Amino acid sequence: MLLIVALLRSSKRTVLVSGIVLLGGIVMFASIQCARQHSSQQIAFASTEELQSFAEAHGLQCQREPGELGGVFITGASMALRELETRACKANCGLTPEWKGILWIKQIHSPNQNSLWHFDPEKDLGGKCRIWGNLVAAGDEEFMDRLEAWYRQEHQSANHAAP
Repeated sequence: MLLIVALLRSSKRTVLVSGIVLLGGIVMFASIQCARQHSSQQIAFASTEELQSFAEAHGLQCQREPGELGGVFITGASMALRELETRACKANCGLTPEWKGILWIKQIHSPNQNSLWHFDPEKDLGGKCRIWGNLVAAGDEEFMDRLEAWYRQEHQSANHAAP
């Protein structure tokens, strides 16, 4: 009888410890997910020109599509606009090998307050994309990660330097 009572107490302790460990794991996972989501929300550019300046300062190549409503291609290597448009189908951004090292950037809201155009990434784009403030970035996710890391590094340094 004493053996059964001892086993029951032991198994209650085991269940309690297992529950605490499981709960701790869930809380840690949720914290990591929140931190990732929060850090990606901090990436914010007001215009394609602002991102283009940022990209060029990091040695990247930018090719602007013609017209007021065009986007900007950003690459690590120089490519002609015609080649970019041929290789990078906007229906499958980042989903094919042709997108390796290529991003397409589009401003979501018009810089002209009198203009009614609005780009809707969910309706007008397919594949991998992220929202960076007033811009949608679409294409190679590793390339997006690299730009985000540069952005965070610069903004973290600027925040630490400010009094």
